[in-house]
Amino acid sequence: MGIDYVQLNGVAGGTGGTEPTPAFLPSVVSNGRVTLNWSGNGNLEWAPSVLGPCTPVTPASAKPYSENVLSAQNRFYRLRKP
Repeated sequence: MGIDYVQLNGVAGGTGGTEPTPAFLPSVVSNGRVTLNWSGNGNLEWAPSVLGPCTPVTPASAKPYSENVLSAQNRFYRLRKP
């Protein structure tokens, strides 16, 4: 006997449904600010390098999230499922 297929699904609110994976929508840069928006529920994190380390945006960000673009600084963002 063996297992040849496994599927894991998140449960939203205990109703048996699945919650969509959070995903970024197109970002907007305007007047020296970047605005990020996303679908689904996710915690926004940032890192100075694509390799990390990732740090939660504090205080916890609400959609959409906006901040000033800083010259000579890299910011990489990701969404983490709660």
